[in-house]
Amino acid sequence: MEIKNRFGTITVHMPSRPPTPEEERRLYAVLVECLIERKAAPENGPNSRENQAEQAVAV
Repeated sequence: MEIKNRFGTITVHMPSRPPTPEEERRLYAVLVECLIERKAAPENGPNSRENQAEQAVAV
């Protein structure tokens, strides 16, 4: 699977077996992290980069 955006192309190679729910959650978290625009973010609080990724995955 390839995802193209303004930053380039992200290629995802799926495993030969179906992913577990935990593996699927981690995959989407990584993809979301790749797609979040790189800018200064606080280390803690509701707008931290970690919370942004969690909020995006929760949707």
